[in-house]
Amino acid sequence: MSKPCPIEHLSYSSVCTFLRNRWEFKKRYIDKIYDDKESPATLVGKSFHKCLELYYSGIALEQARESSILYLSSRAQNTDFGKTGSLDKALAELTQTIDHYFSEEHGYEGTKVETEKMMKVSNKGWKLTLKAISDLIVHKEDGT
Repeated sequence: MSKPCPIEHLSYSSVCTFLRNRWEFKKRYIDKIYDDKESPATLVGKSFHKCLELYYSGIALEQARESSILYLSSRAQNTDFGKTGSLDKALAELTQTIDHYFSEEHGYEGTKVETEKMMKVSNKGWKLTLKAISDLIVHKEDGT
């Protein structure tokens, strides 16, 4: 009798974690322990990603901006700001990043845009499902 797999699926990040640090892989993907502190850069990056995800899903820019600011503020208690960082600095960096990104045209008008599209692939012979989440999919006017 074969042993059951200790995880539901493999993703790009889980494979990278396994290759980089097997102890971290076991803690995060098998034991499901998520106790690591985020860095300010990670916090700003995830918050900016949230803004883009909402905006490209059809939410107005100002609403997407406010939601990303709320997201950053709500995650601040799990962030190690160190000696020189602060919530105010992270908020300023997020605002600057959003303003800079949206100061340029990106050419997605008139095209279909999808965000956070999850794809799973499994096969009868595989014990694990492969999972990927695409951040942004842009369909051209010709349907591709």
